[in-house]
Amino acid sequence: MEDESRTFYLAVIVACLVGIAFVTHAIVTSPKYEEHYTELYFTGEKVLFDADGRGMVGGREAYLLDGGMVIVDGVEVLGPLYRGDTFVLDGISWNLEDASASWDEAMVRAFPVTAAPGTTHTISFSIVNHRRGDEATYTYTVGAGGDESTGTVTLAKNESTVITAEVTVPFPPAEEEPLGQYDELFSGYVRHVTDYGDAKLVTVAYDDGSTAGPYWRVRVAVTLSSGNSIHFWIRLDDE
Repeated sequence: MEDESRTFYLAVIVACLVGIAFVTHAIVTSPKYEEHYTELYFTGEKVLFDADGRGMVGGREAYLLDGGMVIVDGVEVLGPLYRGDTFVLDGISWNLEDASASWDEAMVRAFPVTAAPGTTHTISFSIVNHRRGDEATYTYTVGAGGDESTGTVTLAKNESTVITAEVTVPFPPAEEEPLGQYDELFSGYVRHVTDYGDAKLVTVAYDDGSTAGPYWRVRVAVTLSSGNSIHFWIRLDDE
């Protein structure tokens, strides 16, 4: 009886070892997991300032002045620029998206956040192909307010490309009925929004009793045939 038990347990141990060996072989020899997605994002650049408040933006010298950023573009000096300001370099519209409290670093993005209706701006975005297969073809659509442009690009696997496209800033809706109204709560202020879909009429009420607006914001979107989509909002400036 004791010999039979030993034989049984030995058989169980051997079966377990065979199973472990089989699973290990399957893991080692099976094809590796293959990523399958597309990246789509607006072109951006992080600006790092040294102890003297100097850095580089788009290959140009930048320095801090009066609590903002100044860019030296040849003989032209841009700024001081503050958070939310729009500026142009090499024909592309950029905005100062954010800056640290100590201004040791800042972030700029290649799209405008303030512009006059009817004006045309060049934006920049990137597509990265991580889809299965040797290559992928993307059709992209850029625009707002029904004024759209399209293009096509083919990328090898893991290849990326930077695309520039023109955007014409739309005018606010003339006689459309709003979809609704709502409030957005922030630290120090409330944003009252009348919603028209891709356009919004905004009034800002600050905690100190002051107000800003009303002003219009319009949505600009970049959409890929793969289903990816990104967008930004432009505040309409009539000045």
